[in-house]
Amino acid sequence: MSVLAEAADVANSGNQTAGRTEVQQDILKFAEAALADSKREGLLLAVRARWVALAVTAVTLPITNPNWEVIYYILMLGLFAVIGWAQLKVGKAGRSRPELFLMFCDLALLTFIAVVPNPWSTANWPIGMRFRFDTFIYFFILLSTATLAYSWRTVVAMGFWTSGLWVVGIGWAYLQPQTHAALSERVRAAVGPDIRMFDVIDPAAINIGAERVGHALSARNDAELLEVLAEKQIPLELNVTSNIRTGCCKSFDEHPVKMYFE
Repeated sequence: MSVLAEAADVANSGNQTAGRTEVQQDILKFAEAALADSKREGLLLAVRARWVALAVTAVTLPITNPNWEVIYYILMLGLFAVIGWAQLKVGKAGRSRPELFLMFCDLALLTFIAVVPNPWSTANWPIGMRFRFDTFIYFFILLSTATLAYSWRTVVAMGFWTSGLWVVGIGWAYLQPQTHAALSERVRAAVGPDIRMFDVIDPAAINIGAERVGHALSARNDAELLEVLAEKQIPLELNVTSNIRTGCCKSFDEHPVKMYFE
């Protein structure tokens, strides 16, 4: 009898374990389904918001700039809408490489629009003028949306891609042949010997150089760099007290501030 009782207890224990396993699996499936539904609803809301914003922009562009060249940018807006539609199709809970690829497409398209001139434009401006309109601020819209993914991998990827694509865009612009040398020479003649002013307003220049340098403690070790700083009149931000308190310089006598004024 005792053997039968023990067998019954073992069977009952096994049934309870199996029952708990099934409950855990059901809970896991329910959680996965809830996450998938939440991701789907959030993605649908984001894509709809994108479409509305793009539609409003497409309608207002011809009003604010009634030129045929605006059609080019309206077509670009259509590509952004297509990317949103594709995100809606491939979006899923968890890691999704297709979604990351479409985020990269967003950034690549924005870089292309910001750097490459409109081929339908009648204004024959130097490529350097493309960097005078602070178009980089539009990247912060996409970077801010990346934070809504609550994934540090997504934020890091978007940050690296943005930096990389912008560097590629600037590199491409630098490699383009100079097409407005005469215009630059007229500007140079107008400003005279003021090199710093010419660097600021030269229409063909891609102004990504330093406008000021913070601390610049190590600049004293590079004579060529000091000549460039002096020639271009680039100001240095020096905090002597902070440099000494943080140990960057041992004393006031060792601080290079006196040398910079000489």
